[in-house]
Amino acid sequence: MDIFAWIDNNLNPRPSTTDVMIYNDMDSQSGCSLPVIYQKFDAANPMHWGERGAIYDFLFATRGGGKHLLDFGPGDGWPSLLLAPMAAKVTGLDSSEKRVEVCRENARRLGLPNTVFVSYSAGEALPFADNSFDGITAASAVEQTPDPRTVLREFCRVLKPGGRLRLSYEGLARYRGGREQQMELLKVDEGQTKILLYNRNIQEEYVDNYAFKLSLPPAELVKLVPEEDIGALNPQLLEKLQPHIVFAGKCRTIHPSCGTWLNWLDEAGFSQAVATHGGKVAAGILYQQHAGDKEFGDMDAVDQLVKPAVRAAVELECPPEKDPPITAIK
Repeated sequence: MDIFAWIDNNLNPRPSTTDVMIYNDMDSQSGCSLPVIYQKFDAANPMHWGERGAIYDFLFATRGGGKHLLDFGPGDGWPSLLLAPMAAKVTGLDSSEKRVEVCRENARRLGLPNTVFVSYSAGEALPFADNSFDGITAASAVEQTPDPRTVLREFCRVLKPGGRLRLSYEGLARYRGGREQQMELLKVDEGQTKILLYNRNIQEEYVDNYAFKLSLPPAELVKLVPEEDIGALNPQLLEKLQPHIVFAGKCRTIHPSCGTWLNWLDEAGFSQAVATHGGKVAAGILYQQHAGDKEFGDMDAVDQLVKPAVRAAVELECPPEKDPPITAIK
């Protein structure tokens, strides 16, 4: 019997959702790593260049300048808070109350009055009227919902005719070669820790996610599970941890490849869906070409270089086999 079958039979994790299992316990979904939102932009940091490329990707693909955008699953307020200065209004929607609370606080701290963050129950209809938004951004969020196909239909409903969706996602092909099963340890607070387990079925495009919250301080859990190595888990160790488990949850998330997304977007009612190159990759290439150039020493200079490249990239089709971002038009 493999470790996941043992967990199902002996720990009886209850059906749950990712907001309850993961995101409600995170003060920062990004680990406070986001430039502008948490950190000053650093032109020497390639990740910061990539983030600027990703922001302009969402802006240009949705044609969202001066428009009303919906950001689905904003996490810490990404990309919504960085799009807000360029949009008329940005509405963020998340099923995690904690994420909504964090986004509102970050918007207040950054002085962005044209943002609104709303919570809803995962799996339910989006709480907006038909034809409400000019564009929608969704960054690795739709696959965290109980039914991605229903979410896509809802996106089509709340978009205005001609409105655009820009979708990025976590395809599972990147986990081939020994990463199909993984473990992650998270600190909840000084007295509680969480174990997250991922059992990925790449062929069938789904992940079985497990979460265990334990009444153990992080330092104590690390003594028992010294490395984030799922190979270290065995029934004996889990039996030792079992008295400390205060919550055990499980959910299945669907992680379509690009081809599946394109088919589902067509079924959802979009008139067109195209896989394109991405702004983050384009910005990363530019960083490699210009790293250390003094004229690109601040964010404004980097933006001037990155914007035209991203504008071109999001209009250039990309082979679906690469699992690139997708633009869909109602």
